[in-house]
Amino acid sequence: MAAAFDADAAAARGQALGDGTPVHLTIPTDNPWVPLRILGLGKAPGELVEADVYLLTDSEPALLPNAGAFAEGEGLILDHSASATKSLLSDLRSDVGMEWVPDAAWLTKIVVSSNAGELDFDLAIDASGAGRPSAIDAGYAPFGNNSVPRAPIALYLLLAAVAVTAVPMLLARSGRGASRTPPLAGA
Repeated sequence: MAAAFDADAAAARGQALGDGTPVHLTIPTDNPWVPLRILGLGKAPGELVEADVYLLTDSEPALLPNAGAFAEGEGLILDHSASATKSLLSDLRSDVGMEWVPDAAWLTKIVVSSNAGELDFDLAIDASGAGRPSAIDAGYAPFGNNSVPRAPIALYLLLAAVAVTAVPMLLARSGRGASRTPPLAGA
């Protein structure tokens, strides 16, 4: 996706520098993810970020962070969570490119109100009904399996067993070898 800012078009619409411009994306996906932290790009850490996030899912989604619970301290407020009205869905379907909107859906509205420096996470959504949004998608866990490789304990134990067995054998052998040396002539 690419977007370009047209200053002349913005001025013709009466928009001033810094005014928000709604961006409409239609991305049907099983478990969407909303990149919230990009909202703070270019802002000072103490500058306020305000946005509304609307989700249209088949059923009530599970969210991470869980807006409306602990996430209110993180600047996410669950403003609406209910079945979408028939009239809203019909109105959405009447827009160009929105024929995919179903006859029944769940509407969630999340209000973002956070300082840019504190908006260091994204919004993970589990719309499958399993109730397990991804900690990786939310930015709380590293991408993929980045765990530090474990030491090969079995190899270390094998080496220790060989050393414990071999060292005494070598010492005994070297001691016996000394007694087998023929005496020097005249001794």
